[in-house]
Order: sequence, then structure tokens, then C-alpha cells
Amino acid sequence: PEALVEALRARLAPAKLPRTVVFVEALPRNPNGKVDAGRARALLAGAAAQPPETST
Repeated sequence: PEALVEALRARLAPAKLPRTVVFVEALPRNPNGKVDAGRARALLAGAAAQPPETST
């Protein structure tokens, strides 16, 4: 996750950086193959938040 955050930091304005980064094996899909936003939100809501590894 740290490498991803560093890459984002190099490309995005500080206000646009994500507060957290969550890695999942796959996003839930609906029968049409699109991301199921409701199930994705539920999946991410259950993800344990981790504090930053560096000072903010």
C-alpha cells in the first residue's frame, strides 16, 4: 500500500489523496458484470481501518 500511496502523492493534489486504501481480491459484480456498488460499499464498510504508517 505504501508504494501506491507514494505514486498517488506524486500525481494528485493533497486534497484528492484517499484517506485509506483497501485491497480486495475482487469487487462484487452484478449479473451484468458491472460493479455492484451496494455490495462493494458493504464490503468496504466492514474493512478494518488501519492508521497511517507515516506521520500525517
